[in-house]
Amino acid sequence: MTLILTAMTRRSVIQVADMRLTNVRTGRVEDESTAKMVAYAGRFVLSFAGPASMGREPTAEWMTRVLAGVHDPAEILGALAESAERIVRHYPPHIRGLAVVGAGWSGEPDHPEPIYIQLTNFDFGSGALLPRFQASRTALEPNEKVLLLSAGVPVSETQVSEVQQLMRRRAGRREERPAELVALMVRLARSVAFGQRTVGTRFLVASIPAIPRTEGPPFSTGMATPAGHPDWHQVAAVDYAHMRGG
Repeated sequence: MTLILTAMTRRSVIQVADMRLTNVRTGRVEDESTAKMVAYAGRFVLSFAGPASMGREPTAEWMTRVLAGVHDPAEILGALAESAERIVRHYPPHIRGLAVVGAGWSGEPDHPEPIYIQLTNFDFGSGALLPRFQASRTALEPNEKVLLLSAGVPVSETQVSEVQQLMRRRAGRREERPAELVALMVRLARSVAFGQRTVGTRFLVASIPAIPRTEGPPFSTGMATPAGHPDWHQVAAVDYAHMRGG
């Protein structure tokens, strides 16, 4: 099962997802560089935990196809849930669990607000299947500088809280540096990976600023900044495992 960490500040949304693919039946590691992240036009990023394929499509490709033409964040979860329900009902219970979580910017372009969205048909703590997919949205409270959330593989509230406290000291500065927040998130992800065979130590990391970048390269140190793409697309496999944090 994939580990997905998501952070929101007033200036950036960041997502970290491990790239390991594990055979559910045998426990064998099949791949260490599976793409599990998609993005839209420098505004939204989504990652999944669950089956590597939906029907005959790799899950990331399924996500981009289902969301083709979906430009309103309010429509993302409904579009995915409708398609996912039809597919996973034919899967055996041990591979039926699917979660899609993401973060991005909603509202008017001149006043973007960070938002976290989640769609899941299983409980992250116990792994138990739910009767149907459940969708939820979480906003950054007015008095909060940063919010850190985990999905997929369970992470203790204590671990999340400790890292969030460290991130809070760095968030909201005049020159907020997303790379500093990423470094804390990747450190947490690696600590989880050491105790979870299904979590790899190679990660996809996407960072989307509140104001889309119009100049410069689309990638920074170990972080994909999806921009310039008119529709949903897979995030390029920028491997953070062997890159130095900024």
